[in-house]
Amino acid sequence: MILARLADLDTKVFYWINHLPHGQVFDWATRILHCATYAGIIYYPFLIGFWLTHNYNYQLLAKLGLFSGVLTYIITDLVIKNLTARPRPYKVLGRAICVRPAPGDYSFPSVQAGTAFAVATLYFLIFPEGSGGYLLLLFGIAVLLNRVYMGHHYPSEVFVGAVIGCACSIFVFEYQQIFLKIISSSWQVIGPLFAR
Repeated sequence: MILARLADLDTKVFYWINHLPHGQVFDWATRILHCATYAGIIYYPFLIGFWLTHNYNYQLLAKLGLFSGVLTYIITDLVIKNLTARPRPYKVLGRAICVRPAPGDYSFPSVQAGTAFAVATLYFLIFPEGSGGYLLLLFGIAVLLNRVYMGHHYPSEVFVGAVIGCACSIFVFEYQQIFLKIISSSWQVIGPLFAR
């Protein structure tokens, strides 16, 4: 009974966001945001740039961010999506509006929401006094709303994806010494290849 009510609420909130005004400008803006956040594309150039700085905290953000992003991807996209096999809302809801490009894989949970919140959470953990975390949080919220607006995810899926992303960043941050040792030992192996 409770699950049925939650599913009904999920569908109602989906339609409310998905049926906000659509048009060429809105739909193109959502496509740009979708493509920029697909597989974390927008984050990785920044993380690599941070890695190349001489600032310890930015380097830490880059190194842990790469681990957190990969861990979020593995948990959301490779494990949970294949276990739950939940179809995309635009495929099962008759009144859903789908903004292309439409993903063809399973829906639950959202890896894009997970990655957005993984980066924002890690930023807050490393720079607790900085205002950049709030900008990343606002960007993450935009990603969440965008995924539902495009018809690609239910609200519950972006919420769970965001929670997984936050949890992955907290895990990586708490056990950072292990992850930093992995990077250090890996760099000893591949570093000489770049020195040539």
